[in-house]
Amino acid sequence: MKSSTLTAAVAAVVALAVVPAAHAQDPIAPPGAEKHWLPPEPWVNDLWLPYEEQRLYRLLGRTRGEVFRWVRVDAHHTMAQLARRRGLSVARLSAALVAPRRGGVSAAMLRTLRRRATLTLTQGHLGQHLLFHALHQTAIPNRATQIFGVRTREQFLRLRRSELSPLQIGELFGRARVDMQRGCVRALRDAAALGVRRGELPPRQAEVMLDRQIRQVPRWLGQSRYNGPSGGRNKPRLPAGDVAKHPSITADGHRAAWDAYRSVVSEAERLGEIHVRGADLAAAGRLAPRGFPVSPPVDPSSEKPRSAYNAVLSADGKAVAFESAESTFPLAKRVGQMSVVVRDLETRRLDKVSHAGLPRGAPTRTAFNPSLSADGRVVAFEATDSGSGGRPSRNGLWVFDRAAWRQALVAEHDGRGGAYLPRVTADGSAVAYTAVDARTQVTQVLLRRLESEREPVLVSRADGEEGGPAASDAYEPAVSSDGAVIAFTTRARNLGTPGS
Repeated sequence: MKSSTLTAAVAAVVALAVVPAAHAQDPIAPPGAEKHWLPPEPWVNDLWLPYEEQRLYRLLGRTRGEVFRWVRVDAHHTMAQLARRRGLSVARLSAALVAPRRGGVSAAMLRTLRRRATLTLTQGHLGQHLLFHALHQTAIPNRATQIFGVRTREQFLRLRRSELSPLQIGELFGRARVDMQRGCVRALRDAAALGVRRGELPPRQAEVMLDRQIRQVPRWLGQSRYNGPSGGRNKPRLPAGDVAKHPSITADGHRAAWDAYRSVVSEAERLGEIHVRGADLAAAGRLAPRGFPVSPPVDPSSEKPRSAYNAVLSADGKAVAFESAESTFPLAKRVGQMSVVVRDLETRRLDKVSHAGLPRGAPTRTAFNPSLSADGRVVAFEATDSGSGGRPSRNGLWVFDRAAWRQALVAEHDGRGGAYLPRVTADGSAVAYTAVDARTQVTQVLLRRLESEREPVLVSRADGEEGGPAASDAYEPAVSSDGAVIAFTTRARNLGTPGS
């Protein structure tokens, strides 16, 4: 967008900021644009916020969480409205936000930063995107051929929209997991460094955003669910009816649970794109399955949809674990903190097990990838705790004992990668998981006995107690009920019998 055009657009934005709510969603979007339209410019694509976000929260007198809860309803909420509640005009606040850059950038760049600050305040979806969509960026897709081995960027995006995880895509093309992690981090760091060099991104804001992005990379790499806009060119139109995915079933075959995708966009925007359902299957004297909701209902008039997904049913059919996250309105895009929740199907009680027992003032946590023991007592999940006081973020694998109401750390990992996809044994005595070997930089499958002080056992190794570790990535463990036998996927040539 040319400077003169942008100036005219900003003038129009300031005027439009006070029109009725129905017309207030990003008024600078061209006629006929999708609801999720954003300016197709590098500073937007690479999340180059023109000011330090902590300064924004301080000037607004709001916490980051309070700002998020406001702008998640970006259909008619903007940060300009919060500013007016503090007696601040858009012009005054935008000038104050970029004031620390004076003297550090040219006068022309300072004017550009102020114009962009104005846009973040007056455009609901744009402001939400720059502050809260940490991995909705183009830096990684633009390097998809290098990171994931695909032929083109477009091929990577097509595979993602087909709900293959980035890890699965890279594995199709022979990429190692650690290399994918490193490639993503390098792409994000390079994009931020470019923004800083050009004066378009404050150095301190670059550090804040990078910390947030890098701690989310392990989760994003393993996530198959596509989190793009509902409908539109970025997602295929679905048939008239809910789509079911990710089923699980009880050991006796009498009960099932699954993720139910709402295909009608208006319903997804009001209620959340995905919810968890279950059914008691047909049995003697009953001709058809009897369905029931698992995830809690959403008030359709609240403009605060919530999605629930990645459900797993315990083998005895008494509990379901799933992830839960707030969604934006409209679009039903899943953003914000994710939690692991367990629904007791006998008492209907809901427990946010990923956050149970955390002390007051604990770092912000997002949790994902739950696994359940057969009786639903032991829950394993991955979690990322944000850093505080200058400390780095923490990626780890945790278990929660619902009977003892006790949480324990099983494994902790640094920037080389996270603990992917834990699998709890049916008897709840152990958990199998994938972790990075610090010496070889190859992911290995490990088994941790939960009641033992011993170190975890390396599973992906050649025969014998002293067998060497897998020479190539090992992952996707499937574990027997007591953990005595574990199957896993690997391309390593030093395991097993050649040709088997």
